[in-house]
Amino acid sequence: MLAALTGCTAVRVITHSPDPSAQAAPAGVYRIDPDHTAVLWAVDHLGYSVFRGRFDTVTGRLTFDPQDPAKSRLAVAVDTLSLHTGVPALDAQLHAPDLFDSQAHPLIRFDSGDITLTGPTAGTVDGMLTLKGRSHPLRLHVTFNGAAPNPISGAQTLGFSATGTVRRSRLGLGRWRPAVGDTVHLTIDAELIYQPAASPARP
Repeated sequence: MLAALTGCTAVRVITHSPDPSAQAAPAGVYRIDPDHTAVLWAVDHLGYSVFRGRFDTVTGRLTFDPQDPAKSRLAVAVDTLSLHTGVPALDAQLHAPDLFDSQAHPLIRFDSGDITLTGPTAGTVDGMLTLKGRSHPLRLHVTFNGAAPNPISGAQTLGFSATGTVRRSRLGLGRWRPAVGDTVHLTIDAELIYQPAASPARP
């Protein structure tokens, strides 16, 4: 029996293909899957290279309207204490009060405003990024990767990828300029899981 179930799961995984149509997904509330979501950042370092880091802990909620995706709403919280670069000494400096001040300000928030569709699976999301009590507009260029029941868990899942840029000095993170670039390039990949009990369809 176990072998049969394992075989069925393997077939579902191999044949799995998310539907690129937004209408394939049910309307309602989706929550970010923290195990399959990544927020990566990159800055110029002395003109020699692009230095990269990531945040490991991301939570959030999307209220999704598949008939009119522009009416969807997104709220995300990123744990600043989950920031890491692979360089422990640098991580300690980034968490210090003159940069992220992670103990006093443990969350970065993004709340969507206008959503504009630019293609069948693409759009922009304009919202406010808030850190250390400062808010700054952020535009994300988003690609909808598709919707389908997850072949392993069975949960209805949406996938998105996004990019954006932000001036770190406008959020109180200006230390080390100009040696370290002021423009931060963001790359985000996220899976979101449908929450049936959390519907209705509209925010």
